[in-house]
Amino acid sequence: MKRRFARLAALAAVFAMLALAACGGGGGGTQGSTGGASQQPAESEPETETPAAGEPIKIGIVLPATGDLGFLGGPMINAALLAIDVVNEAGGVLGGRMLEGVVADTRTEETAAREAADKVINVDGVPALVGAAGSGNSFAVLAVAEQAQVVMISPSSTSPAFTTEDPGNWFFRTAPSDSLQGAVMAKYSLQEGFTKAATLALNNAYGQGFKDVFIEVFESQGGEVVADVLYDPQGTTFSSEVEQVVNSGAEVVILVGYPETGSAILKEAYARGAFDSQVWLLSEGLRTPELPDLVGKDASGNYVLAGVRGTSPISTGPAYADFAQRFEAKYGSPPEGPFDAHTYDAMLLIAMAIEKAGQATGPAIRDALMSVASPPGQKVSTLAEALELIRAGQDIDYEGASGNVNFDEVGDVMAAYAVWEVTADGQIVDIAEIEP
Repeated sequence: MKRRFARLAALAAVFAMLALAACGGGGGGTQGSTGGASQQPAESEPETETPAAGEPIKIGIVLPATGDLGFLGGPMINAALLAIDVVNEAGGVLGGRMLEGVVADTRTEETAAREAADKVINVDGVPALVGAAGSGNSFAVLAVAEQAQVVMISPSSTSPAFTTEDPGNWFFRTAPSDSLQGAVMAKYSLQEGFTKAATLALNNAYGQGFKDVFIEVFESQGGEVVADVLYDPQGTTFSSEVEQVVNSGAEVVILVGYPETGSAILKEAYARGAFDSQVWLLSEGLRTPELPDLVGKDASGNYVLAGVRGTSPISTGPAYADFAQRFEAKYGSPPEGPFDAHTYDAMLLIAMAIEKAGQATGPAIRDALMSVASPPGQKVSTLAEALELIRAGQDIDYEGASGNVNFDEVGDVMAAYAVWEVTADGQIVDIAEIEP
Protein backbone atom coordinates (compact mmCIF):
# COMPACT_ATOMS: atom_id res chain seq x y z
CA MET A 1 0.00 0.00 0.00
CA LYS A 2 1.28 3.44 -0.89
CA ARG A 3 0.28 4.86 2.47
CA ARG A 4 3.16 7.24 3.15
CA PHE A 5 3.37 8.49 -0.46
CA ALA A 6 -0.38 9.11 -0.57
CA ARG A 7 -0.35 11.06 2.69
CA LEU A 8 2.66 13.19 1.71
CA ALA A 9 1.09 13.99 -1.62
CA ALA A 10 -2.20 14.92 0.03
CA LEU A 11 -0.42 17.05 2.64
CA ALA A 12 1.53 18.87 -0.06
CA ALA A 13 -1.73 19.69 -1.78
CA VAL A 14 -3.18 20.96 1.50
CA PHE A 15 -0.20 23.24 2.06
CA ALA A 16 -0.53 24.63 -1.43
CA MET A 17 -4.22 25.40 -0.94
CA LEU A 18 -3.61 26.91 2.49
CA ALA A 19 -1.04 29.28 1.01
CA LEU A 20 -3.76 30.68 -1.24
CA ALA A 21 -6.27 31.12 1.58
CA ALA A 22 -6.97 34.47 3.16
CA CYS A 23 -6.54 33.02 6.59
CA GLY A 24 -5.75 30.05 7.31
CA GLY A 25 -11.83 13.33 24.32
CA GLY A 26 -20.26 6.91 31.44
CA GLY A 27 -18.28 4.65 33.49
CA GLY A 28 -17.43 1.16 32.39
CA GLY A 29 -20.25 -1.27 31.81
CA THR A 30 -23.00 -1.98 29.34
CA GLN A 31 -25.46 0.72 28.45
CA GLY A 32 -28.27 -0.06 26.06
CA SER A 33 -30.17 2.61 24.16
CA THR A 34 -33.72 2.27 22.98
CA GLY A 35 -34.09 4.90 21.17
CA GLY A 36 -10.11 2.89 5.77
CA ALA A 37 -9.59 1.37 3.12
CA SER A 38 -11.57 -1.36 1.54
CA GLN A 39 -9.37 -4.37 1.66
CA GLN A 40 -9.82 -8.13 1.42
CA PRO A 41 -9.51 -9.90 4.76
CA ALA A 42 -6.16 -11.50 5.44
CA GLU A 43 -5.97 -15.22 4.81
CA SER A 44 -5.05 -15.80 8.43
CA GLU A 45 -8.16 -14.10 9.83
CA PRO A 46 -9.74 -16.07 12.65
CA GLU A 47 -13.35 -17.06 12.43
CA THR A 48 -15.67 -14.49 13.98
CA GLU A 49 -18.99 -15.63 15.35
CA THR A 50 -21.93 -13.57 14.12
CA PRO A 51 -24.60 -12.94 16.77
CA ALA A 52 -27.74 -14.98 16.31
CA ALA A 53 -30.56 -13.43 14.32
CA GLY A 54 -32.68 -11.18 16.50
CA GLU A 55 -30.06 -10.63 19.18
CA PRO A 56 -28.81 -7.06 19.74
CA ILE A 57 -25.52 -6.20 18.08
CA LYS A 58 -23.13 -4.79 20.67
CA ILE A 59 -20.92 -1.87 19.63
CA GLY A 60 -18.14 -0.63 21.89
CA ILE A 61 -17.99 2.98 23.04
CA VAL A 62 -14.45 3.33 24.35
CA LEU A 63 -14.12 6.95 25.42
CA PRO A 64 -13.00 8.95 28.48
CA ALA A 65 -15.65 9.72 31.05
CA THR A 66 -12.93 10.74 33.51
CA GLY A 67 -9.35 11.97 33.46
CA ASP A 68 -7.85 14.82 31.47
CA LEU A 69 -10.29 14.35 28.59
CA GLY A 70 -13.35 13.66 30.71
CA PHE A 71 -14.69 17.15 29.93
CA LEU A 72 -14.80 16.25 26.25
CA GLY A 73 -15.53 12.54 26.59
CA GLY A 74 -18.81 12.74 28.49
CA PRO A 75 -20.69 14.56 25.70
CA MET A 76 -19.03 12.30 23.12
CA ILE A 77 -20.41 9.22 24.91
CA ASN A 78 -23.82 10.88 24.86
CA ALA A 79 -23.48 11.51 21.12
CA ALA A 80 -22.66 7.83 20.48
CA LEU A 81 -25.66 6.70 22.52
CA LEU A 82 -27.86 9.18 20.67
CA ALA A 83 -26.76 7.65 17.36
CA ILE A 84 -27.79 4.24 18.68
CA ASP A 85 -31.21 5.73 19.44
CA VAL A 86 -31.46 6.88 15.82
CA VAL A 87 -30.52 3.44 14.49
CA ASN A 88 -32.99 1.63 16.71
CA GLU A 89 -35.78 4.12 16.01
CA ALA A 90 -35.25 3.36 12.32
CA GLY A 91 -35.82 -0.35 12.98
CA GLY A 92 -32.22 -1.43 13.51
CA VAL A 93 -30.11 -3.26 10.96
CA LEU A 94 -30.04 -6.68 9.32
CA GLY A 95 -33.76 -7.21 9.38
CA GLY A 96 -34.60 -5.63 12.70
CA ARG A 97 -31.64 -6.22 14.98
CA MET A 98 -31.11 -3.44 17.50
CA LEU A 99 -27.76 -1.92 18.42
CA GLU A 100 -26.58 -1.95 22.04
CA GLY A 101 -23.86 0.39 23.25
CA VAL A 102 -21.18 -1.03 25.53
CA VAL A 103 -19.51 1.89 27.30
CA ALA A 104 -16.02 1.59 28.78
CA ASP A 105 -14.17 4.51 30.39
CA THR A 106 -10.57 4.93 29.20
CA ARG A 107 -9.90 7.43 32.02
CA THR A 108 -7.58 9.24 29.55
CA GLU A 109 -4.86 6.71 30.40
CA GLU A 110 -3.25 4.31 27.98
CA THR A 111 -3.31 1.35 30.36
CA ALA A 112 -6.97 1.94 31.16
CA ALA A 113 -7.73 2.36 27.46
CA ARG A 114 -6.13 -1.00 26.71
CA GLU A 115 -8.12 -2.62 29.50
CA ALA A 116 -11.34 -1.01 28.25
CA ALA A 117 -10.71 -2.31 24.74
CA ASP A 118 -9.94 -5.78 26.06
CA LYS A 119 -13.23 -5.83 27.94
CA VAL A 120 -15.53 -4.72 25.13
CA ILE A 121 -13.73 -6.88 22.54
CA ASN A 122 -12.89 -10.06 24.40
CA VAL A 123 -15.67 -10.12 27.02
CA ASP A 124 -18.57 -8.33 25.36
CA GLY A 125 -17.60 -9.49 21.87
CA VAL A 126 -18.10 -6.28 19.91
CA PRO A 127 -17.18 -6.37 16.19
CA ALA A 128 -16.60 -2.61 16.08
CA LEU A 129 -16.10 0.28 18.44
CA VAL A 130 -16.27 4.05 18.55
CA GLY A 131 -13.12 5.43 20.15
CA ALA A 132 -10.79 6.13 21.57
CA ALA A 133 -10.14 9.81 22.32
CA GLY A 134 -6.55 10.95 22.53
CA SER A 135 -4.03 9.48 20.14
CA GLY A 136 -2.00 7.62 22.76
CA ASN A 137 -5.18 6.02 24.05
CA SER A 138 -6.22 5.09 20.52
CA PHE A 139 -2.88 3.43 19.81
CA ALA A 140 -3.38 1.35 22.96
CA VAL A 141 -6.88 0.36 21.83
CA LEU A 142 -5.71 -0.32 18.28
CA ALA A 143 -3.19 -2.89 19.53
CA VAL A 144 -6.07 -4.90 20.99
CA ALA A 145 -8.44 -4.28 18.08
CA GLU A 146 -5.95 -5.35 15.40
CA GLN A 147 -5.23 -8.58 17.22
CA ALA A 148 -8.96 -9.39 17.38
CA GLN A 149 -9.75 -7.93 13.94
CA VAL A 150 -12.21 -5.42 15.31
CA VAL A 151 -12.69 -2.17 13.42
CA MET A 152 -12.48 1.12 15.32
CA ILE A 153 -13.50 4.64 14.35
CA SER A 154 -12.00 7.38 16.49
CA PRO A 155 -13.94 10.64 16.61
CA SER A 156 -11.01 12.68 17.89
CA SER A 157 -7.59 11.00 17.65
CA THR A 158 -5.59 13.18 15.31
CA SER A 159 -1.95 12.03 15.37
CA PRO A 160 -0.46 11.83 11.85
CA ALA A 161 1.22 8.55 12.88
CA PHE A 162 -2.01 6.60 12.38
CA THR A 163 -1.58 7.16 8.65
CA THR A 164 1.43 4.85 8.51
CA GLU A 165 1.10 2.65 11.59
CA ASP A 166 -2.13 0.79 10.85
CA PRO A 167 -1.09 -1.84 8.29
CA GLY A 168 -4.35 -3.78 8.56
CA ASN A 169 -6.55 -0.72 8.10
CA TRP A 170 -8.56 -1.39 11.25
CA PHE A 171 -8.40 2.28 12.24
CA PHE A 172 -10.62 5.00 10.77
CA ARG A 173 -11.34 8.46 12.10
CA THR A 174 -14.00 11.07 11.53
CA ALA A 175 -11.74 13.85 12.84
CA PRO A 176 -8.97 15.15 10.58
CA SER A 177 -5.29 14.39 11.10
CA ASP A 178 -3.02 16.92 12.77
CA SER A 179 -1.02 16.88 9.57
CA LEU A 180 -3.74 19.31 8.55
CA GLN A 181 -4.39 21.18 11.82
CA GLY A 182 -0.71 21.72 12.56
CA ALA A 183 -0.40 23.33 9.15
CA VAL A 184 -3.51 25.45 9.73
CA MET A 185 -2.09 26.70 13.04
CA ALA A 186 1.24 27.55 11.41
CA LYS A 187 -0.36 29.42 8.53
CA TYR A 188 -2.63 31.35 10.88
CA SER A 189 0.33 32.33 13.08
CA LEU A 190 2.27 33.60 10.09
CA GLN A 191 -0.72 35.48 8.76
CA GLU A 192 -1.04 37.24 12.12
CA GLY A 193 2.51 38.48 11.66
CA PHE A 194 4.36 36.24 14.11
CA THR A 195 7.88 35.25 13.15
CA LYS A 196 9.09 33.64 16.40
CA ALA A 197 7.11 30.80 17.96
CA ALA A 198 7.41 28.37 20.85
CA THR A 199 5.59 25.06 21.19
CA LEU A 200 4.47 23.55 24.49
CA ALA A 201 2.90 20.16 23.88
CA LEU A 202 1.83 16.96 25.63
CA ASN A 203 4.54 14.34 25.52
CA ASN A 204 2.38 11.80 23.72
CA ALA A 205 1.40 10.88 20.16
CA TYR A 206 -1.10 13.73 19.92
CA GLY A 207 1.19 16.47 21.20
CA GLN A 208 4.26 15.33 19.33
CA GLY A 209 2.43 14.87 16.04
CA PHE A 210 0.73 18.25 16.21
CA LYS A 211 3.79 20.29 17.16
CA ASP A 212 6.06 18.50 14.66
CA VAL A 213 3.79 19.50 11.78
CA PHE A 214 3.49 23.04 13.12
CA ILE A 215 7.27 23.40 13.33
CA GLU A 216 7.81 21.98 9.84
CA VAL A 217 5.31 24.31 8.18
CA PHE A 218 6.15 27.39 10.28
CA GLU A 219 9.86 27.12 9.55
CA SER A 220 9.33 26.29 5.88
CA GLN A 221 7.49 29.60 5.51
CA GLY A 222 10.26 31.64 7.12
CA GLY A 223 9.29 31.48 10.80
CA GLU A 224 11.64 30.56 13.64
CA VAL A 225 10.76 28.15 16.45
CA VAL A 226 12.74 29.37 19.46
CA ALA A 227 11.54 26.74 21.99
CA ASP A 228 10.19 23.22 21.57
CA VAL A 229 8.97 21.91 24.95
CA LEU A 230 7.12 18.71 25.86
CA TYR A 231 5.29 18.15 29.15
CA ASP A 232 4.24 15.05 31.08
CA PRO A 233 0.54 14.14 30.58
CA GLN A 234 0.51 12.82 34.16
CA GLY A 235 2.17 15.93 35.59
CA THR A 236 0.59 18.26 38.11
CA THR A 237 3.00 21.22 38.14
CA PHE A 238 4.51 22.78 35.04
CA SER A 239 6.52 25.76 36.22
CA SER A 240 9.77 24.79 34.48
CA GLU A 241 8.05 24.05 31.16
CA VAL A 242 6.16 27.36 31.23
CA GLU A 243 9.33 29.23 32.19
CA GLN A 244 11.10 27.87 29.12
CA VAL A 245 8.53 29.21 26.66
CA VAL A 246 7.93 32.48 28.53
CA ASN A 247 11.65 33.29 28.50
CA SER A 248 12.26 32.05 24.94
CA GLY A 249 11.60 35.31 23.17
CA ALA A 250 8.65 33.81 21.32
CA GLU A 251 5.94 36.14 20.10
CA VAL A 252 3.39 33.32 19.98
CA VAL A 253 3.15 30.13 22.05
CA ILE A 254 1.33 27.08 20.65
CA LEU A 255 -0.15 25.04 23.50
CA VAL A 256 -1.18 21.51 22.53
CA GLY A 257 -2.97 19.90 25.43
CA TYR A 258 -6.07 18.67 27.22
CA PRO A 259 -8.28 20.63 29.65
CA GLU A 260 -7.06 19.38 33.03
CA THR A 261 -3.32 19.73 32.52
CA GLY A 262 -3.71 22.53 29.98
CA SER A 263 -5.65 24.70 32.42
CA ALA A 264 -2.89 24.24 35.01
CA ILE A 265 -0.34 25.40 32.43
CA LEU A 266 -2.45 28.42 31.50
CA LYS A 267 -2.77 29.39 35.16
CA GLU A 268 1.01 29.23 35.50
CA ALA A 269 1.50 31.25 32.34
CA TYR A 270 -0.86 33.95 33.63
CA ALA A 271 0.94 34.06 36.97
CA ARG A 272 4.20 34.72 35.11
CA GLY A 273 2.67 37.54 33.07
CA ALA A 274 2.94 35.62 29.83
CA PHE A 275 -0.31 36.96 28.38
CA ASP A 276 1.01 40.53 28.62
CA SER A 277 3.92 39.88 26.27
CA GLN A 278 2.95 36.81 24.24
CA VAL A 279 -0.02 35.51 22.28
CA TRP A 280 -1.06 31.97 23.20
CA LEU A 281 -2.85 29.81 20.63
CA LEU A 282 -4.57 26.63 21.83
CA SER A 283 -5.21 23.30 20.15
CA GLU A 284 -8.65 21.74 19.75
CA GLY A 285 -8.02 19.44 22.71
CA LEU A 286 -8.46 22.47 24.96
CA ARG A 287 -11.72 23.61 23.45
CA THR A 288 -14.28 22.86 26.11
CA PRO A 289 -16.88 25.21 27.64
CA GLU A 290 -15.35 24.56 31.07
CA LEU A 291 -11.87 25.83 30.16
CA PRO A 292 -12.37 29.54 31.04
CA ASP A 293 -13.68 28.61 34.50
CA LEU A 294 -10.94 26.03 35.01
CA VAL A 295 -8.33 28.75 34.49
CA GLY A 296 -10.35 31.28 36.48
CA LYS A 297 -10.62 35.04 36.87
CA ASP A 298 -8.25 37.80 37.90
CA ALA A 299 -8.55 40.00 40.98
CA SER A 300 -11.02 42.25 39.17
CA GLY A 301 -13.32 39.37 38.26
CA ASN A 302 -12.31 39.21 34.61
CA TYR A 303 -11.72 35.90 32.88
CA VAL A 304 -7.99 35.30 32.56
CA LEU A 305 -8.44 33.69 29.14
CA ALA A 306 -10.52 36.50 27.61
CA GLY A 307 -9.13 37.08 24.12
CA VAL A 308 -7.12 33.85 23.96
CA ARG A 309 -7.62 32.00 20.68
CA GLY A 310 -7.28 28.51 19.27
CA THR A 311 -8.15 26.33 16.29
CA SER A 312 -10.42 23.32 15.99
CA PRO A 313 -12.19 21.33 13.29
CA ILE A 314 -15.75 22.46 12.78
CA SER A 315 -18.86 20.51 11.98
CA THR A 316 -20.19 21.66 8.62
CA GLY A 317 -22.22 18.63 7.51
CA PRO A 318 -25.81 18.78 6.23
CA ALA A 319 -26.96 16.53 9.10
CA TYR A 320 -25.66 18.81 11.84
CA ALA A 321 -28.90 20.71 12.51
CA ASP A 322 -30.84 17.48 12.98
CA PHE A 323 -28.09 16.07 15.22
CA ALA A 324 -27.97 19.21 17.36
CA GLN A 325 -31.76 19.26 17.75
CA ARG A 326 -31.84 15.60 18.79
CA PHE A 327 -28.92 16.09 21.18
CA GLU A 328 -30.51 19.04 22.95
CA ALA A 329 -33.89 17.32 23.13
CA LYS A 330 -32.35 14.27 24.82
CA TYR A 331 -29.74 15.87 27.08
CA GLY A 332 -31.14 19.35 27.74
CA SER A 333 -28.28 21.35 26.24
CA PRO A 334 -26.80 21.72 22.75
CA PRO A 335 -23.64 19.89 21.70
CA GLU A 336 -20.67 22.14 22.44
CA GLY A 337 -17.67 19.83 22.24
CA PRO A 338 -15.45 19.89 19.15
CA PHE A 339 -15.97 16.17 18.50
CA ASP A 340 -19.59 15.46 19.46
CA ALA A 341 -20.80 15.41 15.85
CA HIS A 342 -17.80 13.31 14.81
CA THR A 343 -18.77 10.73 17.45
CA TYR A 344 -22.37 10.65 16.24
CA ASP A 345 -21.23 10.09 12.66
CA ALA A 346 -18.81 7.34 13.68
CA MET A 347 -21.60 5.26 15.22
CA LEU A 348 -23.97 5.82 12.30
CA LEU A 349 -21.27 4.79 9.82
CA ILE A 350 -20.79 1.53 11.70
CA ALA A 351 -24.53 0.84 11.45
CA MET A 352 -24.55 1.58 7.72
CA ALA A 353 -21.50 -0.61 7.15
CA ILE A 354 -23.17 -3.52 8.98
CA GLU A 355 -26.22 -3.19 6.75
CA LYS A 356 -24.06 -2.91 3.63
CA ALA A 357 -21.95 -5.92 4.59
CA GLY A 358 -24.94 -8.04 5.55
CA GLN A 359 -23.20 -9.21 8.69
CA ALA A 360 -21.78 -7.82 11.93
CA THR A 361 -18.17 -8.96 11.90
CA GLY A 362 -15.06 -6.82 12.12
CA PRO A 363 -13.59 -7.63 8.69
CA ALA A 364 -16.96 -7.20 6.97
CA ILE A 365 -17.61 -3.84 8.63
CA ARG A 366 -14.12 -2.63 7.80
CA ASP A 367 -14.47 -3.53 4.16
CA ALA A 368 -17.88 -1.86 3.84
CA LEU A 369 -17.04 1.45 5.53
CA MET A 370 -15.47 3.08 2.49
CA SER A 371 -18.46 2.28 0.28
CA VAL A 372 -20.98 3.94 2.62
CA ALA A 373 -18.89 6.98 3.55
CA SER A 374 -17.32 8.08 0.30
CA PRO A 375 -18.13 8.68 -3.38
CA PRO A 376 -19.39 7.35 -5.68
CA GLY A 377 -22.94 6.85 -4.55
CA GLN A 378 -26.10 8.79 -3.87
CA LYS A 379 -25.52 11.50 -1.28
CA VAL A 380 -27.60 10.98 1.86
CA SER A 381 -27.64 12.75 5.20
CA THR A 382 -30.17 10.73 7.20
CA LEU A 383 -29.76 7.22 8.50
CA ALA A 384 -33.25 6.11 7.49
CA GLU A 385 -32.69 7.09 3.86
CA ALA A 386 -29.23 5.51 3.88
CA LEU A 387 -30.55 2.18 5.11
CA GLU A 388 -33.40 2.24 2.62
CA LEU A 389 -31.02 2.79 -0.30
CA ILE A 390 -28.58 0.14 0.92
CA ARG A 391 -31.41 -2.40 1.16
CA ALA A 392 -32.43 -1.48 -2.38
CA GLY A 393 -28.94 -2.36 -3.56
CA GLN A 394 -27.82 1.20 -4.21
CA ASP A 395 -24.48 2.77 -3.36
CA ILE A 396 -24.54 5.67 -0.92
CA ASP A 397 -22.25 8.54 0.02
CA TYR A 398 -23.14 9.57 3.58
CA GLU A 399 -22.64 13.23 4.41
CA GLY A 400 -23.03 13.54 8.13
CA ALA A 401 -23.22 15.97 10.99
CA SER A 402 -19.48 16.58 11.17
CA GLY A 403 -18.88 16.92 7.43
CA ASN A 404 -18.72 14.81 4.31
CA VAL A 405 -16.74 12.03 6.13
CA ASN A 406 -15.12 10.98 2.86
CA PHE A 407 -12.47 8.46 3.94
CA ASP A 408 -9.31 8.35 1.88
CA GLU A 409 -7.38 5.13 1.32
CA VAL A 410 -5.94 5.24 4.84
CA GLY A 411 -9.19 6.04 6.64
CA ASP A 412 -8.57 9.78 7.04
CA VAL A 413 -10.94 12.67 6.36
CA MET A 414 -10.55 16.34 5.48
CA ALA A 415 -12.26 19.13 7.41
CA ALA A 416 -12.74 22.85 7.71
CA TYR A 417 -11.29 24.61 10.75
CA ALA A 418 -12.47 27.39 13.00
CA VAL A 419 -10.43 30.01 14.77
CA TRP A 420 -12.13 30.35 18.16
CA GLU A 421 -11.79 32.88 20.94
CA VAL A 422 -12.69 33.15 24.62
CA THR A 423 -15.01 36.11 25.13
CA ALA A 424 -15.05 38.53 28.06
CA ASP A 425 -17.96 36.63 29.62
CA GLY A 426 -16.18 33.28 29.41
CA GLN A 427 -17.86 31.89 26.31
CA ILE A 428 -16.07 30.20 23.41
CA VAL A 429 -17.09 31.48 20.00
CA ASP A 430 -15.88 30.95 16.45
CA ILE A 431 -14.50 34.10 14.89
CA ALA A 432 -13.17 32.83 11.56
CA GLU A 433 -13.30 29.76 9.34
CA ILE A 434 -10.42 28.24 7.45
CA GLU A 435 -11.26 26.07 4.45
CA PRO A 436 -8.30 23.93 3.43
